[in-house]
Amino acid sequence: MFIILQIITIPVIPIKILFPSRLRVEKIRLTGKYKGKKCNIILLSDFHWDANPRTDEKTMNDVIQRTNELQPDIILLTGDYVQKDANPIKELTEKFFSRFQSRYGVYAVLGNHDYKRDPKLIATSLEKIGIRVLTNDFIRPCEGIELYGVGDFESKEFIPEKAFSKSQSKNTLEIFDKPKSKIEEEKPVFRIMMSHNPDSANILSKYPIDLIVSGHYHGGQVCVPVYDSEWKFKPIIPALVSAIAKIGIFLPGKVKRKLGTIVKNWDWRTGGPHKINETVQLYTSRGLATHPPLRLFCDPEITLIELE
Repeated sequence: MFIILQIITIPVIPIKILFPSRLRVEKIRLTGKYKGKKCNIILLSDFHWDANPRTDEKTMNDVIQRTNELQPDIILLTGDYVQKDANPIKELTEKFFSRFQSRYGVYAVLGNHDYKRDPKLIATSLEKIGIRVLTNDFIRPCEGIELYGVGDFESKEFIPEKAFSKSQSKNTLEIFDKPKSKIEEEKPVFRIMMSHNPDSANILSKYPIDLIVSGHYHGGQVCVPVYDSEWKFKPIIPALVSAIAKIGIFLPGKVKRKLGTIVKNWDWRTGGPHKINETVQLYTSRGLATHPPLRLFCDPEITLIELE
């Protein structure tokens, strides 16, 4: 997908100077099923720390500072900490992630690039500084909230039923601030699923969860202004891929199917919350990193999810 962007955006690189990316805080407020005390959750995704760099030191310092200023109760990290080399994860965790401040902890899942490199090293580095990695696992970080995490959708570690089987076992129920007997009396709970790739939403929506949080697609990374009752910035990838698929009559069937998959449910791949079915919503972060050559009208984001 991003190879297409690299080709078509080379002639417009000077636009990057005129319209530089700025780190933005996107706020979404969810009400309804959640019955606990007001809870602020920060979502961060797609760091790609090792390459080019796709995320620079200034950006990471800004991310840490602004995240802590928001006084989060919970911080969620949805993967792709590295791009081509796993070893820089140590610098990312020790120099930056170790400075996160949150009331009930920091939780993480791994992304497709993490699984391609060294998932064991990445998970160990995260856990070494106190970040809980949820790979097909479950935890209750505070009253009224359950967190679930799965392996990347394209990996063999995507086993959501394993996480939910654990949540049904009293032996694996975890919480930091209350006895187990009190927790079992609390109902209802708000269930959040962390999954790097939003394409997993169709499968995950069959489970008893309320919100899926994802990243992976960088919001499309290059957007253009489109007027549809009001001006909005929309990714150019769906239109491009649709055009390629239509004229690509000599493309192999596998390639055509892949292009079709990219376009299907594209709206799910940025922003939200998107309603997947009557009970499940999805929010997809634009992430922080920039694949070459640029982001355009698609700023990197810190997501603040307000539950009340």
